[in-house]
Amino acid sequence: MTRILSLDDEPELLALYRLILERRGYEHISTTDSHQALDILRTEPIDLFTQDLLHPGMDGWQVLGILRSEPKLNSIPVLIISSVVSIAKATLDTTVYDYLSKPFSVPELVDAVERQLVKHGKPLPAQAARLRASIRQESITGLAVAQARSTAQANTTLRKDET
Repeated sequence: MTRILSLDDEPELLALYRLILERRGYEHISTTDSHQALDILRTEPIDLFTQDLLHPGMDGWQVLGILRSEPKLNSIPVLIISSVVSIAKATLDTTVYDYLSKPFSVPELVDAVERQLVKHGKPLPAQAARLRASIRQESITGLAVAQARSTAQANTTLRKDET
């Protein structure tokens, strides 16, 4: 099962992440403590680490520094979920990290998580992959319907103009 660890100082947000991600088939672990997050990253297999940058004690910038300095941790994909994303984008390597700005919608969170997992060759749960395929199919079907309507309207207009 794909495992996601989230670090944030807001327990309510961690509960929201858990609800959203577990419904999509991910195993979700959360903590409000940076030191505990690093201990989990060092001892348990984690497929994606999400974190805010601003929290008490060791902040997200310091956590990122430790992640990048330890060979065992520097390959773990990171999704930064923060209200200071513009600062993060200006100062961090955008090829390594993905960003999601607070506030965000549920689809934005799911898309950012899945984009980061796919980018790093990590598995998506079967139900997430099915939902993703279903959404893609709905988009294609919706586009085809819209194009058909547009063509029908154009044909109707042409017929009116010919008469």
